[in-house]
Order: sequence, then structure tokens, then C-alpha cells
Amino acid sequence: MHSPFGSAIGHNRAGGSPAPRGRHVDQAGRRGRHSLDDLRSYGQLIDAHADGVKKLESPFEALYESMSSTQKHNADPIFRNERHAAHKKG
Repeated sequence: MHSPFGSAIGHNRAGGSPAPRGRHVDQAGRRGRHSLDDLRSYGQLIDAHADGVKKLESPFEALYESMSSTQKHNADPIFRNERHAAHKKG
């Protein structure tokens, strides 16, 4: 049995948007990408990421509220990226 948070993560992995496609075929028939295509693809990727985060918010809230104060204390720096930032520095 999956928790709502685990189900949301699985849904985001399985139901994520397909990889953005921004291919262009030039006059000679060569496939390539233009800067504008890259920018659009990046925007699509960011939108998909934001949608995934929004889907996780409610299930994570329920999980977080069920945690002990010690668990919350340990989880908070992870979501603030403090440990990630410390790892990058040292």
C-alpha cells in the first residue's frame, strides 16, 4: 500500500510530460536546433517540473504533519537545500 505522497511521486515519474521536442529541419533537410527551440524546450521542462511540485504539495503536507518534531527538524534543512549547499562548498 502506497502513501498519498508515494503515489504522487510515482504518478509524476510515470505520468510526466514527454521530453520536449524542438527540432528544426533546415532547407538542406538537416535536423538541428535553434536557440529559440532550446528556450521553448527549457520553458516546457520548467512548467512540467512546477506541475510536479504542485502535485506533491498536498500529499507531502499530510506526510509532514504526521511526522514527529524530530523528523520535521531533520526534514526541514533538506528541503531548504542547506545540506546540498554545504556539500557543494566543502
